[in-house]
Amino acid sequence: MRRAREGVDEPVFYQGEHCCNVRRYSDTLLIFMLKARKPDVYRERASIQHTGANGGPLEHAVQFYLPTNGRGDQPA
Repeated sequence: MRRAREGVDEPVFYQGEHCCNVRRYSDTLLIFMLKARKPDVYRERASIQHTGANGGPLEHAVQFYLPTNGRGDQPA
């Protein structure tokens, strides 16, 4: 939690010498903390619904093709 809200100091080196510190925050961790704490506000709202005509069920047809022996009739 501290890394997301307050950040942590990371050392910065220039030509092999420590010159200063930079405060780094974890944006990803903060996003997940918000989603866990308030899912009604921060949740993903993607919704996919597959329906047919007029909201009914989807209709599909399956066709099977049998191989032929080259003359157009089915093999024995």
